[in-house]
Amino acid sequence: MILVSLVLMMGLGMQAQVRVLPKMSVGDKFVYDCATDTKNTQKPLTAKSTMEFYVSQKTGDGYIVDMTMTEMTSSAGDDLMSIMMNITEGMLKGVKIQMAVNAKGQPHKIVNFGEVRQKCANYIESLVDRIFTENPQVANVMTKEAMKEQCMSSVTEEVLMKGIVGTPTNPLFLSGKTITDGMEDTYVNAQDIKMKRSFKVLGANKFSSHAECNMSKEDLKAFIIQKVAEAQPDKLETFKSGVDALLESGSLYIDASENSTIELNANGWPKVVDYTNHTNIMGQEITVSCVETLR
Repeated sequence: MILVSLVLMMGLGMQAQVRVLPKMSVGDKFVYDCATDTKNTQKPLTAKSTMEFYVSQKTGDGYIVDMTMTEMTSSAGDDLMSIMMNITEGMLKGVKIQMAVNAKGQPHKIVNFGEVRQKCANYIESLVDRIFTENPQVANVMTKEAMKEQCMSSVTEEVLMKGIVGTPTNPLFLSGKTITDGMEDTYVNAQDIKMKRSFKVLGANKFSSHAECNMSKEDLKAFIIQKVAEAQPDKLETFKSGVDALLESGSLYIDASENSTIELNANGWPKVVDYTNHTNIMGQEITVSCVETLR
C-alpha cells in the first residue's frame, strides 16, 4: 500500500506543467516584434509593430512596467475607413502606458491612466475634425462634440486593460499561471465574449491553448444588447423589444475561437507567441493571426 502511494505521488509530481512567472528587476527591457494579418468582410490588412516593455520602478507588491508601442506600420491607407479600422493602434502609438504588476507579473492597474486618456482625447479630436472636414454631411447626423464623446466613451481604464493585456499577444497575459496538460479554465476575451479554454503542455517551456465561445442564450442576449447600447443608444429600446424573437429565429449568434502556442524564455518571459483569433458575429467574420517574437 505504501509503495502504491509513493508511485501515485511520483506520478503527480511528474505531471507535465509550465509555470508562467516572468522575472523582473528595475532596468530590464524586453522588445517584441509582432506581425499581424487581419482578414474580414471588408479588406485584408497586414501590420507590423514593435512593443517595448521597460521595468521602471519597484513597488511594495511588484513593479511598474512601462509599455510603449514604438513602431507601427500597416497596409492600410491614409483614408478615413482604414484609420477607423485601426483607431486603437492610432491612439496608442508612442504613448507610454505604465502598468502596475504584482510579484507574479500580473497587471492590475494603469498608473498613468489620466495622461494616457488625455493623449487618446487629443488623437480623437484631430480625427473627428478630419471626418467633418472631409465629410461635411456628417453634421446633419451628429455634432462634433457628440462624436468625440461617443469615441471617448470606450476609453476607460477597464476597457484599455482588457484590450492591452487581455490577449495572448501581451507577454504578461498568462503571468502567474501554472499550466498543466489538459487544464481547463474560462475567461472573457478582449471582445467581451465568454470563452472556455483548454491547455496542452508541449515541452519544458512550451504550451498551447484552444478556446471556444462559451455563452448561453442569456449571455448572448446581454452581449448583443450591450453592443447596441454602445453603438446605437437611440435604437436600444426598439431593439430590446424584438431581441427575444431574433434569438429564437437564430438570427443572433456568435461563433468564436482562439488558438495560441507560447514558448517561454529561461527568464519566464515569452520568447515566441503564435496566436489566431476567429470571430463570427451574425455573419460579420474576422480572423486575426499574429506571431510575436522577443528580440
